[in-house]
Amino acid sequence: DERSYAVFCSLFLQRNNATVKRPLIVDQDAPAVALISTGDLTSTIGTGARLLYGTYGEEDLGWEIGFLGVYGMNATKQAASAGNGLESAFPRFADRAGFRDGAFATATSSSSLNSIEGNLVLHEYDGGFNRRSGRPWQRCDGYDGGHVDWLAGFRWADVEESANLALRSTNPTPQSTYGVTSSSNLFAGQVGIRGRMAFERWATEGWMKIGIAGTLL
Repeated sequence: DERSYAVFCSLFLQRNNATVKRPLIVDQDAPAVALISTGDLTSTIGTGARLLYGTYGEEDLGWEIGFLGVYGMNATKQAASAGNGLESAFPRFADRAGFRDGAFATATSSSSLNSIEGNLVLHEYDGGFNRRSGRPWQRCDGYDGGHVDWLAGFRWADVEESANLALRSTNPTPQSTYGVTSSSNLFAGQVGIRGRMAFERWATEGWMKIGIAGTLL
């Protein structure tokens, strides 16, 4: 069906925490120097996919739905002290949660991303090869055609995150642990444009979308 289309893309995404360097673990003898900070948690490269299916409809007014997901953005940072001097960078938290006098500390984090969108599509096709066209690219041999799609729709995105901090002495037990999880949901109305030019053996495509969103935590 020439009026329908499907797209599959492999995605690779890495989260960057380097710009935020809040201390997590310090040594009692040098509390001003962070042994583990949030900026040290450099994540692995997450993998995922983008799927899109749509149709232009009989009168060049159609629809499309898409999904995007990226998973496996994980990070780990460890620190050790021969003198059992590791503690939390926040003294009040260290006293309440037992994050003092540690020999080994481990911080971990994990992130994932999911997004779903649906759009109405207004399709405009230039007619393909035309030797008399005023557009130079349409007069090129091998030109198969180009189109512009105007998009308007809705997007939902969800970012799931978790982080854990563990501190223990040379004896594996007892171990103090602290963990947090968060879920951020974004709901957006969006508009956009997508353009494509195709030749016999290759094609080029670009798109842009903008939206206004609200969030729910």
